Amino acid sequence: MGLFSRKHPRPIHATEEQNRSASAYMAELMAEREKEEAQAQVDKWDRITKAMTVRGEDHEGRDMAIRNRERARRDVRDAENRGLKAKFRR
Repeated sequence: MGLFSRKHPRPIHATEEQNRSASAYMAELMAEREKEEAQAQVDKWDRITKAMTVRGEDHEGRDMAIRNRERARRDVRDAENRGLKAKFRR
C-alpha cells in the first residue's frame, strides 16, 4: 500500500474475536478485584466473629457477624467462578 492509498492494510475497527477477547479479559480482571474485596470482607467478619467468641458473647450481633462472614465467603466463591468462566471464554 502506498502512502496515499485509500485502502487500509488492515481494518481500523476491532474484529469480533478481538472484542470478545478484550471483554472476557476485562471480566476476568473485574472478577479478580471482586474476589480481593470479598476476601477482605471475609477477613474482617472473621476477626469480628473470633473476637466475639473469645469474649464469650452469644447474641444476635455475633449471629449477624457469622451470617456476614458466610455471605462474604459465598461472594469469594462466586467471584472465583466468574473469573474462571471469563478465562475460559478468552
